Amino acid sequence: MTQQTLYPVFIGLLDLGFAGLLFLVVPVLGVLMGAIGALVVGTWLVQHLNLSPVESESAIVGNVR
Repeated sequence: MTQQTLYPVFIGLLDLGFAGLLFLVVPVLGVLMGAIGALVVGTWLVQHLNLSPVESESAIVGNVR
């Protein structure tokens, strides 16, 4: 796995860290930012750990990754 494919995870984890700090100051914004960070990390996990039951378009067409 290259470093480039991990950028979304780093961004999502960084966002979750800032969300924790922001939660102490403005709880509503902290919760919203935390939700966004969790969504980013969750989306990456689903895409890269093959948790999604949907086949990719390239697999349907027959293209090889």
